[in-house]
Amino acid sequence: MAFHAVIFDLDGTLIDSMGIWEEVPDHLVRRLGSEPVPGLADALRTRDLRAGAEQLIRLYGWDLTADQVLDEVDRLLEETYSTSVPLKPGVGELIPRLHEQGIPLCIATASTEGQAMGAMRHFGLSDCFSFVLSCTRYGGKDRPDIFLEAARRLGLQPEEILLVEDSLYSVRTAHQAGFGTVGVVDASAHSDRAELQQLCTYFYDTLEDFDAPVTAPGTDC
Repeated sequence: MAFHAVIFDLDGTLIDSMGIWEEVPDHLVRRLGSEPVPGLADALRTRDLRAGAEQLIRLYGWDLTADQVLDEVDRLLEETYSTSVPLKPGVGELIPRLHEQGIPLCIATASTEGQAMGAMRHFGLSDCFSFVLSCTRYGGKDRPDIFLEAARRLGLQPEEILLVEDSLYSVRTAHQAGFGTVGVVDASAHSDRAELQQLCTYFYDTLEDFDAPVTAPGTDC
């Protein structure tokens, strides 16, 4: 069976963004007029963004709300995604090729829509994607809402769509909802490699190797 559309994850799949989270806390603190303490990124690693913002406010005594700090984080991330986050291997060739073949493409990401489109625009790829969906609006990928919304917008059934992901739990969610799945290795999730490979319909070390059967809607292999 051929698939007729592709949903791409962003971080760790299309772009190599995991390293920026080592740098963002220090950049944020300097931007807000303070000097980062050593090991700040490690101290924040296990916290969600709001809890991290609240910890920074307490640590530095900022006269700011958590929402104000998070707004500054969003601005910093959008700037970073738009200027200095590299593509993963093979992405710069694969996305235009699929687009030229008439295959609908979209992005489902835990990052914001602005971050995703900023990164794709930086590499001249934004016009290849029909839309971007963010977990900030549709909830996390531990539930299928974001993938089902993508299927609705694409006008296809889940079994006609491939999801390309580096995250085991996201692949598991999509698999249970009936989507075809493509696993891609990322260093941040290397310990999940064996289980990801076993669960996915297709599995690649990089998207340079992508050869899954995808054709434009209304056509067959």
